[in-house]
Amino acid sequence: MASRTDLAHALRAALSALLLALAPGTAAASPVWEGTWWSLGGAYSSTKADCRDCQNAEYIDSGSILGRGGYTVSPRVRIGGEITRTYRQDPGRPDGTLTTVSAITQWNMVRAVPIIIEVGYGVSRASYSIEENGNVLTLHRNGIALNLGVGSEWPIGPIDVGPYGAMYVGALGDAQTSSGEVARDALVLSWFAGINFTIP
Repeated sequence: MASRTDLAHALRAALSALLLALAPGTAAASPVWEGTWWSLGGAYSSTKADCRDCQNAEYIDSGSILGRGGYTVSPRVRIGGEITRTYRQDPGRPDGTLTTVSAITQWNMVRAVPIIIEVGYGVSRASYSIEENGNVLTLHRNGIALNLGVGSEWPIGPIDVGPYGAMYVGALGDAQTSSGEVARDALVLSWFAGINFTIP
């Protein structure tokens, strides 16, 4: 069952998209997608590293950048690739990073309002510290990348601009640290709330 902290971060990450859906008269009709597309974005993110037996980790405010590109397979479906980079500073511990490289699918789900759902699956690279049995352990590990996001796009001149909220997970599996400890089911979890600039 999700904790209150997890639910709060989920609501924060989706806030911009919810405001769009609730604001009357703000959004134009959904554009029809075609051809290739490219996108760059930045986000406020809230990130933590954790494992099954670790002490309860706190979320740390961080920043993220992302880039995407791909091809339109139907007027409301796009496929492509995405790379994200999240950087976290935690006083008293080494700085942490989460990088994901994923194949993505985007679906423009509402004909009248441009609301876009994105799912992604790929690989991740994480460098983070976690605390297990009172010891601070530093992980440098590859794993699986998963993401689920929601956003929008509004045409402004030659580009489309819109909010984006998402959850990114770097699933690292069981990781043996340099001290010989095993962190079971280690992962890095990051909530995004930001903005995209897309060349349709």
